Amino acid sequence: MSSEPAVEKPRSLTAAWVALALLFAVLGGFIWKSGSDRAACILNTRNVQQAARSFHGMNGLNFGDRLAKADLVGPGKFIESEPVCPAGGTYIWSPVHPAIGTLAIRCSHRKHQLDPALIKDW
Repeated sequence: MSSEPAVEKPRSLTAAWVALALLFAVLGGFIWKSGSDRAACILNTRNVQQAARSFHGMNGLNFGDRLAKADLVGPGKFIESEPVCPAGGTYIWSPVHPAIGTLAIRCSHRKHQLDPALIKDW
């Protein structure tokens, strides 16, 4: 038996670096998914807004006239199938043709609310 003290081997940092890289990858994935969901929701809102404006113009309607989801959504209509928020929000449809700067739908998801300055011309 040797009386020499045990020599401590330097610890490998590989496992720590792998864990740190994995943590950043997971956090980055969540951030990307959140941004991607918000962008898709904004596109859904924009598409419905364009459909409402087109229906409005093609039928000679006035702002404030009745607007039914069935006027815009369905086979052969402006939007083939009802849009769905990718983050699980619920779309709230306007019952009337919206004035300029007012949305035809809005999402209930708190991170998908649009800044009024961005939609003032919609």
